[in-house]
Amino acid sequence: MKFCRIYRATAAGFLSFFLFDACTILAQESNRQDIGEQTGLHYSNERLPQNVILVGLYSFAAYDDNILNNNQNRAADSLLEGGGLFRLRVSRPRGNMLLDYRPTFELYRQFQGYDLFNQATEFTGSYRLTPHVILNAKDSFSYQRGIQQPSSNGNTAYAPVVPGGLNGNVLVPLLRALTNEARVGANLLLSRRSSFEVFGTYSLREFENHQSTFGNLLNTQGYGGGAGYRYRTSEATTLGLRYVYQNLRFGQTSRTLIYSGYLTLNSNLGEPNVSFELFVGPQFASSREMPLSTSTVNSPPTPTVLPTPVSTFRRDVGGGTTFIVRSGKTVLRMSLLRQLTDGGGLVALVSSTSEDLEIRHRLWHGLDAVFTGGNGQSTSFSDVFGRGAIRNQNGGIALECPLEYGFLFHAGYTYLRQRVSGNLPFAFDVDRNRVAIGFFYQPRPHPLGRR
Repeated sequence: MKFCRIYRATAAGFLSFFLFDACTILAQESNRQDIGEQTGLHYSNERLPQNVILVGLYSFAAYDDNILNNNQNRAADSLLEGGGLFRLRVSRPRGNMLLDYRPTFELYRQFQGYDLFNQATEFTGSYRLTPHVILNAKDSFSYQRGIQQPSSNGNTAYAPVVPGGLNGNVLVPLLRALTNEARVGANLLLSRRSSFEVFGTYSLREFENHQSTFGNLLNTQGYGGGAGYRYRTSEATTLGLRYVYQNLRFGQTSRTLIYSGYLTLNSNLGEPNVSFELFVGPQFASSREMPLSTSTVNSPPTPTVLPTPVSTFRRDVGGGTTFIVRSGKTVLRMSLLRQLTDGGGLVALVSSTSEDLEIRHRLWHGLDAVFTGGNGQSTSFSDVFGRGAIRNQNGGIALECPLEYGFLFHAGYTYLRQRVSGNLPFAFDVDRNRVAIGFFYQPRPHPLGRR
């Protein structure tokens, strides 16, 4: 019941937030990192349509050898996978807006009790309030069970590498989870070269009120904010400083404060089809954790002896970079990330590192090959939740060929792997293979009117 109330409240808050911002139709000169338009694997000669409504559908026949996402209870099955895309892109002289809604489903042949229906929504936009003040906002919301598998080549990019945010490198058992990450901010243009920004953030990862085979996963709730200064040294390069504050709560009684300071760099290296982003700096984390005997729902409601909180302090170096190169036949995207963040529900505070690679290449006659790969590690140093490491790898390959009347043929393979070492309370390993063959359908974009 608590989980349902949180879901309804979050959904209602997101809906009212979207309706309010949609009426103002948000941002022309907003930060590209906030708008997130460069996350797709688009060739340099492909232009994203503006002021349109995009609708797409897809349907796959697939085989998965580990549908429960757990090697201890491994089960394989064939399935029908499908979903859709609703995308609204609006651009106006004083602002722009992007709204994505992606419902998906998975229907299994033998294990009908594990049929899935997931949905995810993302909104980004900004609005020029005055000639020197730009407002921006971003909200991503998902309600899903299992792991979101990559879809088409134009939509198979990893999330942008930005400071803060929830940890996406940890695989958890097959439980439904609600995830919400929101950011609102304002940019003050001080001159033609310099600007100052302030922002606030909110994050939530809430698992359904159900105990898994390994115990109760940790819910995460956090808020924070920060400020930054940027100065454009040339037409191709911008330098800056950014301060980020995060207040994370794990379960009912554990809490972590994270203070980060970054030096930022944005550059296209003098080439319009090249993008390079970098941030690096120190991080300081102060944690206050309660022993697991009172932080799980199976504990006695009134313990005879009050536990003693455990306080820890952690210093680390955080940073990340994204490098993108586009041509008429090839797109390459590499990203690196290191930061103090949550443990994805398995543990509390961790030091997370990840490396991701994506390549899209045009072979012949419109046939595209897409390669994806990633490596990540989340290291826990807690005396309460355990010390250890969660290592995971993923890889995939897909071939896609456009057909007539808006159809696109897709054949792909993905692999997921996770290994847990050390003394962690919810330790489990994962090896998962999936093969999928099917079709995408996307009619021509529907224009919203003159630009």
